[in-house]
Amino acid sequence: MEALRSLRLAAEFSDRPVDEAEVLEVLEAVRWTPSAANTQPWEVVVVRGEGGRGAVSQAALDPLLRADGELKPSWPQQAPVLLVFCADVLRVKCRFGEAGLDIARQDVAAAALAAGLAAGELGLAGVFVREVDGAALARSLGLPPGLEPVGVLALGHPASPPSRPPVLEVAAFTHMERWGGGRMPGGPAPEGASGCPAGAAGAGAARAAGGAAVPGKGPA
Repeated sequence: MEALRSLRLAAEFSDRPVDEAEVLEVLEAVRWTPSAANTQPWEVVVVRGEGGRGAVSQAALDPLLRADGELKPSWPQQAPVLLVFCADVLRVKCRFGEAGLDIARQDVAAAALAAGLAAGELGLAGVFVREVDGAALARSLGLPPGLEPVGVLALGHPASPPSRPPVLEVAAFTHMERWGGGRMPGGPAPEGASGCPAGAAGAGAARAAGGAAVPGKGPA
């Protein structure tokens, strides 16, 4: 739990390099990530060069999935190392059929989380972002058919003490036995926990904390 609580998001990275041993340690965590039927559907492209990081930066989208939005991140160009996590869809479909695509994405996301935790233990900041133009990223990295980019983990040393956005309390997302069957103890979610506009959140928003409205998630 402490490792998860200590995960931080860096807005900017310093110029301090990430050495090869650190990258290998992060990738070792990927190696030991559990996966459905042990299919291990991940492929990781390690990008260090300025040109490669620039190509990944071009494929990044802003939080509203816009290619040219004003909120488009600059971290892909700043981070000294980018790990592009891809799903080997064909490998998983051989085992699970069409359901394999969702399973592969879930397993690759779990592997990226494991890598982020390992990075934190090394004192690195790891930013995993899914908002990418997958087709553009695949072209720039020369990915073969059957490999789907899932997200990019930017690794580096933070330029300043990093922080993370507010998170929901346990009571805001738990349901005992069935939907609406009661909540685990806990207070309301902090302001800004949801990225949805007011009134556009999911079904659980209005039922958080015993029926009280969740700040940032619209009315009860």
